[in-house]
Amino acid sequence: MDLPVSVGRSFGGQYGWVSPFVIEVRRDLKLEPNDLPSKKPNIIPMLIEKAARGIIDEGKHIGKEREAEKLAKMLKEKKNAGMEE
Repeated sequence: MDLPVSVGRSFGGQYGWVSPFVIEVRRDLKLEPNDLPSKKPNIIPMLIEKAARGIIDEGKHIGKEREAEKLAKMLKEKKNAGMEE
């Protein structure tokens, strides 16, 4: 299945340069618009935990819970590495 791509920006689409994941998590966690990982690195662990939970939930949904748990574990191991990682 092909994913829609914005004509103006091939990688940003309607969100600009901010990741759609970050936008949605920011809404879900009720963070302020400027609460972005690039501006507040202390929120990175919170975003990673949210992503890991989402990976596991999606894995359960598609019948690949074990693989999802492995991916979530790998992600969590990088939690405190910072933006450069």
